[in-house]
Amino acid sequence: MVTLHCPQTSDNVGMVNRSLLARMKPTALLINAARGGLVHEQDLAEALNHGVLAGAALDVLSAEPPPVGHPLLHAKNCLLTPHISWATKSARARLMG
Repeated sequence: MVTLHCPQTSDNVGMVNRSLLARMKPTALLINAARGGLVHEQDLAEALNHGVLAGAALDVLSAEPPPVGHPLLHAKNCLLTPHISWATKSARARLMG
């Protein structure tokens, strides 16, 4: 499993790309809770659809909301959330408290 929890900088935009995905095990999962620009989304969609990795869960995309036809909207084994992974009940209670 690879999880992303880092800022996006000019040095790491698109760091999860076809080359990196090809080196992952086909049982691997990718979780991005950081920034959408870290992932080359077309490469990820192709990897998912061809079984290069087992699945992905993304709380962020490069464009939010995603445009019609975005490659990850219909990719196999891809879970997308609307940039709300921070919003657990306890986190919201601390914010309001």
